[in-house]
Amino acid sequence: MTKRPDVVPRLLDRGGAAAYLSCSTDTVDRLIATGALSVVRLPAARHRNGAAVVASCRRILVDRLDCDRLVDSCHDDGVRPSRTPSPSTDRGATR
Repeated sequence: MTKRPDVVPRLLDRGGAAAYLSCSTDTVDRLIATGALSVVRLPAARHRNGAAVVASCRRILVDRLDCDRLVDSCHDDGVRPSRTPSPSTDRGATR
């Protein structure tokens, strides 16, 4: 399969989801295990003894939009934090 640089993939593998969420693949596995992220199972046709068998792909794929929803739901009080550092956390502040 040829990758096109102008196409942003909607489905991410475990490593891609980890990179997208800025976490480890172990964390992605835990998010899947707890149901915080859903796995997308694409159909895959296989042939056994000349007969077509429809099964699902074994690859673990995560929808990028589910990752976005997870991040949006994790903001404290549903409000996105401001980008301005508070005086108590500003390391350059003098006392």
